Amino acid sequence: MMSFMTPLWRSGKNQHIKILRLQIEKVKGECFMEIGAYFEVLKYILMTATFIALVLIFLYAFYGKEEKAS
Repeated sequence: MMSFMTPLWRSGKNQHIKILRLQIEKVKGECFMEIGAYFEVLKYILMTATFIALVLIFLYAFYGKEEKAS
């Protein structure tokens, strides 16, 4: 309960801090990503990077020889 002596900005700030503390405590116990999902995402990132590297190697082999010939 707010008294007449407590300024409004201070009471709101204290309430905001209490809410943030509750949210932080809630987040501490949660896991953001399961280990299986993490490795699944990592697998797709590596497959995409490999595909891009292969395409770039092919383009360099195909167009690189033309530049050297002329």
